[in-house]
Amino acid sequence: MDDILFSIIIYAAHTNRLYFRDCIESVVAQSYGTFELIIVDENPGTDLGRIVSEFFPEDPRIIYRHLRRPGGKARALNYAIDTAKGQYYVFHGQHDRLSGNALALIAAEAAKKPAFSILYTDCDELDGADRVHPHFKSALNIELLRQTNYIGTSFVVSAAAYVGLGRFRTELSFYPEWEFLLRASDRRMKFVHLGGLLFHIRPDDGLTPEEPAELAAWKKAKKEEDKKAAREAGAIVTASLKRFGLTAEVRKGSRPGLVKVIYDGSGWDIHRNDYLLLKDPGVRALSRHALERLYGVFRQPDVAIVGCRFIGGGLTVENAGYIFDTNGLSYPACHGQSILAPGYEGRISLRQDVSAVDLSYCLIDKKFYERCGGFDGDLVGRDIMTDICLKAAAAGRRVVYEPAVTAYRARNGAPSSEASNAALLDKWKKRIRKGDPYYNPNLPMGLSNYTLSE
Repeated sequence: MDDILFSIIIYAAHTNRLYFRDCIESVVAQSYGTFELIIVDENPGTDLGRIVSEFFPEDPRIIYRHLRRPGGKARALNYAIDTAKGQYYVFHGQHDRLSGNALALIAAEAAKKPAFSILYTDCDELDGADRVHPHFKSALNIELLRQTNYIGTSFVVSAAAYVGLGRFRTELSFYPEWEFLLRASDRRMKFVHLGGLLFHIRPDDGLTPEEPAELAAWKKAKKEEDKKAAREAGAIVTASLKRFGLTAEVRKGSRPGLVKVIYDGSGWDIHRNDYLLLKDPGVRALSRHALERLYGVFRQPDVAIVGCRFIGGGLTVENAGYIFDTNGLSYPACHGQSILAPGYEGRISLRQDVSAVDLSYCLIDKKFYERCGGFDGDLVGRDIMTDICLKAAAAGRRVVYEPAVTAYRARNGAPSSEASNAALLDKWKKRIRKGDPYYNPNLPMGLSNYTLSE
């Protein structure tokens, strides 16, 4: 395992010298020492070069390059990779820290066969010396990645994958990593989520001017920058959708780095033979154009099932899809949380791939349903739902939760039974024991899911 060479790449611009030194110290302190650290500096002057030479003078693994003609982050990353010798590239923020065993854990994953193309981990944020706001992520979530870069800008790419994908797009000023990850996802490259808070991210809050004149100019420049960033985000997501021939309207999201994708659901009424609409008695769709919205998602060729958000009393979520534990028991996602809240990491408000949705109101691909044998007559309650959704995953198809469609039911369906759960486990034991790929085991299981444990 020690023969795996990592090229850790740091892009430096508008750098805080104190945080930069802290970042480098966390890299050189790694328990796994087979790496090279390539620093590409676009700051005016050579202060960072002096920090490297003064504080890390005897470490030949550190390679410092100062770019006299700045060309942006994408160009700098490509430049660093052109000189890199590693089998894997680790992209790391200039003010961030690496956990001491981060490279060792990544190396262990890289030694597995088949090797990954993209690897990402959980992360938290740095507030001074304190670690706050953990971001616990899930397995590759294609639908979520089309709306926001939930993976982040700190991740690992194999050299082979980089060659296959091509370089970072230098015409992009704000989101070159997001575009790169979308390309990798579109090509169905192997993504691995490695659990653990291995990257500690220091948010770049910047300094807000105090003088009224300077503050006004700063706000105006920030507003223009946000507009440009939103246009860039929309363009890269639109390009990704076009690669699959998908028709959708891409709008500016509610915050920077977020877009709203509205799929074209026209034709839902004349293509009824393509899908089965499941709707239990007593269930009422509360959203306008509910079937059109569901059908827009359903039209994607790799989607087998698409379901909606159910609400309970008092403007709370009854379920935002379902998660299952390693015993095969399923729980309603975000149960009891406010429908006005985004949920943990946007779990309530953002469309995303999930392990299961509520079959009380959903669309199922008719051909898939027939080929997989339909519902299992030996199962009852939620086990029926878990089973057919696992069938979809086994067939390489996705199950999607669509929060733009909300439904309500007067009473819940029949519960599962011990015999049914035993039958489900017997059928899917190996798969279920691995855990729900769209749920993070660091978050609590049960009805209080998608919340941070105290």
